[in-house]
Amino acid sequence: MPELAAEQRDRSAEQRYFTIDHDQVSFAGTSRVHGELDLADAIDLDDAVRRGAEQLAALGNEESLDVRRSLAVGMLARGEQALEFESQNPVVSAGSTTQLIGSTTRRAGSTTQNARDVVLYVHLSEDALRTSDRNAPAWVENAGGHLVTAGQVAEWCGVSAGSTTGTTKITVRPVLDLAATLQSTGYQPSPTLTEQVELRDRTCVFPWCQRPARSCDRDHIVPWESGGPTSSDNLAALCRRHHRLKTHSGWTYTMLTPGEYLWRSPHGHAWLRDRTGTTDLNQDTVEPPER
Repeated sequence: MPELAAEQRDRSAEQRYFTIDHDQVSFAGTSRVHGELDLADAIDLDDAVRRGAEQLAALGNEESLDVRRSLAVGMLARGEQALEFESQNPVVSAGSTTQLIGSTTRRAGSTTQNARDVVLYVHLSEDALRTSDRNAPAWVENAGGHLVTAGQVAEWCGVSAGSTTGTTKITVRPVLDLAATLQSTGYQPSPTLTEQVELRDRTCVFPWCQRPARSCDRDHIVPWESGGPTSSDNLAALCRRHHRLKTHSGWTYTMLTPGEYLWRSPHGHAWLRDRTGTTDLNQDTVEPPER
């Protein structure tokens, strides 16, 4: 429904704001900050604050993570840089699809500019390529699985309004056949197999769980020690809690087709879990009519 996606995009754009509440300053001298940002801007800000907190920890700051994150916001506001720091890991925090180039912040007068790297996993039809419809819906992994429009993705891949620093690098990942059977010889899946499972399942596959697959374990449906292979048809994304539940509490499940799972509880109840959600297969008990 591209018209609905466009309507949601326009409505969300009008809801953006950013305020700092100085009317009720606490006795400790703190103020509350509120805002609703564009998704790409919010991810960039979160990455910058996270890196600033890491810088402070590297310098020996022993405050809690929340306190260090609040201090990092002040550093960004003043254009300060506590440490010349670049993460050696080119992938940013779990779930993020953007990363900042170079240092998180820069001092006033510096000519070094921060920019955005965008990593795209593109799944679309030939018609979508030919029509160039900006209202065509797109699925954003690190937005809780919500739909956005192709036009929004195009804007995130370009120069932000009012900014001279845009996207310097766009990486389009090679297409993976999510229905293909990949296999690794050892217990640990290969990076390609891991990525296939994450893209196929999207979330933890336990009934109704919505934890992103990238933060989940890769569970052997048939345990490795029982002869279960490390392959596409025997691996599924399970969050740590539900992984333990399956291992120690009598829950079982089987893969019917790639990304489709039939779960059974210790009491014999059944649920079907696929990419559309969870279907309860348990029929309500009906009392027999009186004779």
